[in-house]
Amino acid sequence: MWKARRISTSLAAAAFCALSAALGHAADAAPAATDSWRDRMAKVELLVSFQGKGSSLTYDAGAIKQAYKWLPALKEDRFVLAGNSSGSTYAVYFACFGFSEQTIARAEKHMLRADFSTVRGNENTMKKAVNLIRGHEPVIDPEALREVIAFALGVAGPAPDIRSVIRASRAVPRCGLVIAAANAEVLANRAKAGSVFRAQDYKEFDARNFDVSWKPDVFEFYSRRPEQFAKDHPDLTLGRDRFIGKALTYFVDRTMYELLSRIPPEERLGDLRLIETPADLAMAIYASTAEPTYFNPVPETDYSKLRTGDDLGTRGNSRRRKYGGGFIMPLVGQDVRRMLPAIRVLGTGVSRLPLEARRLIKAYYLVDAQSAADLSAWWTDLEVSMPGPLQDQMLVKRKLTPKEEFSRGYDLAEEHFAADHGLPKYVVRPNFTWPAREAIVSPDQTVDFEEGPERPRALKTMRGLGPLLRSPAN
Repeated sequence: MWKARRISTSLAAAAFCALSAALGHAADAAPAATDSWRDRMAKVELLVSFQGKGSSLTYDAGAIKQAYKWLPALKEDRFVLAGNSSGSTYAVYFACFGFSEQTIARAEKHMLRADFSTVRGNENTMKKAVNLIRGHEPVIDPEALREVIAFALGVAGPAPDIRSVIRASRAVPRCGLVIAAANAEVLANRAKAGSVFRAQDYKEFDARNFDVSWKPDVFEFYSRRPEQFAKDHPDLTLGRDRFIGKALTYFVDRTMYELLSRIPPEERLGDLRLIETPADLAMAIYASTAEPTYFNPVPETDYSKLRTGDDLGTRGNSRRRKYGGGFIMPLVGQDVRRMLPAIRVLGTGVSRLPLEARRLIKAYYLVDAQSAADLSAWWTDLEVSMPGPLQDQMLVKRKLTPKEEFSRGYDLAEEHFAADHGLPKYVVRPNFTWPAREAIVSPDQTVDFEEGPERPRALKTMRGLGPLLRSPAN
């Protein structure tokens, strides 16, 4: 199922978009207000996916600064934003405050002086391995995120805790925004005793649509023993069939909720969770950064904003929804591209995971994180790719200073934009490769399809930025 193919390496970007979030449900024959919304969405040309790199946030700040020089369309509000893990910080910030010289300068200044020592100390692989062997959970206090959440929510000055940041913020998303977070209770896979790499192995993950189900024999066992099920899986209910739930949730503003809700649940890769307030924005960041061995899973606090299946305010087979990090989708692209098939997709760069990290995440949360990354990478058109030696220096050994990381992101982005080329090293072809039934395309946009007689026709990816790029020299 996870057969990867090798492709070339390199490229770029990051950005802002401004679309109204005051929308309502509507069918194809909708009133004028919905027609106006469709018109605005049809103008979107680019999805920028901010890919997490742990504490190395300054790399993306450099790439963003460079991207602003090369992409005049960034000033034309023709973008939607996405993020995973620490990349969710930038996605929230630019979605709320826009993409301009001033906001870019603020991001650069803040990230160069931010204190990442707590998170970076947790990224010491040797120390983390020793803690795991001793049976200690190497997680850190969520207050370690206070400074980056304050930045993302536009709160200046000292704040004693994250709650104070949320109370002081007036931030709301002003553009299409999607942040990915794993559904921890759905994916929970860890054995109750033994090695940290020991898994229960009770569930199956379907890479075609990110459904998670009980294995047939496990479902049969628990169907006859409901009391045992309740004891073993207190965060879940046992449904009428083997289906448990989706592997991830998309935290979305109202714009992207309306867009992605038009994909049938059997095709859409994630549940939907509305973002409307500063508290929602903070939760989205926390939920996506709550990777295993970083932070504990984040509990849902407002189920009225959660949509599983076809209905808002539902939780499916989950008694208690918990979010466990953005590792599940390093590049958020498939469902957005299927609804906006004419757009191009940029990623800010991601590294390959070492084998032991893959084993650990799979033991915790069922999914091989690298295979999931290769699957999402299929939708990349350009990425600010990091050469292997830089990944080792920056993300494994953590030897670079924030200023050096910023410079690497800035210089590599320039290199990739100049070549209009930069792709992940490995990709996996997904199951759904064609436009969704209610996809939005304006008359003046062109949809690129792969060559061949297949029906439905597959969308073409890995194309570069093409006409969106303008050299700063011009």
